[in-house]
Amino acid sequence: MRPGRGVQQLVEELLCAQDLLGGGSQEEMRLLVTQLLVRLLRGERRDARMAPREGRIADVVHYLHDHYAEPIDLATLSERFFISPFYLSREFKKHTGTTIIGYVNGLRVGRAERLLQETGASVSEISATVGFANVTHFNRVFRARTSMTPSQCRARDGAGELA
Repeated sequence: MRPGRGVQQLVEELLCAQDLLGGGSQEEMRLLVTQLLVRLLRGERRDARMAPREGRIADVVHYLHDHYAEPIDLATLSERFFISPFYLSREFKKHTGTTIIGYVNGLRVGRAERLLQETGASVSEISATVGFANVTHFNRVFRARTSMTPSQCRARDGAGELA
């Protein structure tokens, strides 16, 4: 079996061989089924080895979604999940493609956008509600992520509702 051959390709070959050969070549069918089972077993073992790490990172992500409005720092997060800060940072980035702070800021800005659209709360109130320590930092992060200020976002969304 060539390395890199996927399960789908093996199943297609198996079905094709069955159509072409009917019941004639049991040996070729057995070989393809064996290759398919080996491929599936290898994938299952790899998934089982990754599961504890992925599960822990998934737990961190769920925690962040539930607590994004609270102060979050790497040391506290790593203590909570019994992981070294370095390892947590590295694994989180590997699984999510971003840093923990970048992820939290994304959650906060996303929620702030919704609050700007759905409420009449002031920008400073929304900033505090979503977990930013001060409105200046909130404005800077919001603008970096959305290419507009919170006020511009609210004005844009308000103009869209009138149309």
